[in-house]
Amino acid sequence: MPLRLETFASDDAPLAPAAPPEGGEEARLSAYDDGYAAGWEDALAARDDEAARLRDAVGQAFQTMGFSYHEARMHILHALRPLLEAMVSTLLPRLAAEAIGPMVAEVMMTLAADGADHPVVLRVHPSARSAVEGFLTPPSSLPLTVIDDGQLAPGQVVVQAGPSGARVDLDGAIAEIAAALAAFYDLLPAERRYG
Repeated sequence: MPLRLETFASDDAPLAPAAPPEGGEEARLSAYDDGYAAGWEDALAARDDEAARLRDAVGQAFQTMGFSYHEARMHILHALRPLLEAMVSTLLPRLAAEAIGPMVAEVMMTLAADGADHPVVLRVHPSARSAVEGFLTPPSSLPLTVIDDGQLAPGQVVVQAGPSGARVDLDGAIAEIAAALAAFYDLLPAERRYG
């Protein structure tokens, strides 16, 4: 059986071909231009929307990277704290004990050069005496006296040459380093723990 489709036109009105638009070619070109302009505006709007979406995505990525960097930095700094504190409390005093002799010898020679006609007096803690005397090789013409002073810390030496004097205070330097390290960590925000 053949397919029959329903006709929606009334029987008394014959189908008429579409009338050509008025103005002919000008109207057609105008419609083309209007359609082209509308398409161009849609393309520009889509481009602007895509650019805004990309800007937002890049901004979010930078924010995430900045947060990740900050978190990694904080984690590393907090992880290094025990090592740094151990270095200040253990390693620096050992290095200071080894360095006290050469430092005192250098200070003593400088003061002796400025006041060669005065005797040089060193006041040292008894436990540091051997470390200091091991580096002292003053000329025989330079009178030198080493005096034990229990009121000084092992990393402190007072050098006196007449009216001139100097103080070597490695213990004080280590204490300042320890205080600076503690102050640095006091200023850091507490490490966040996740999970």
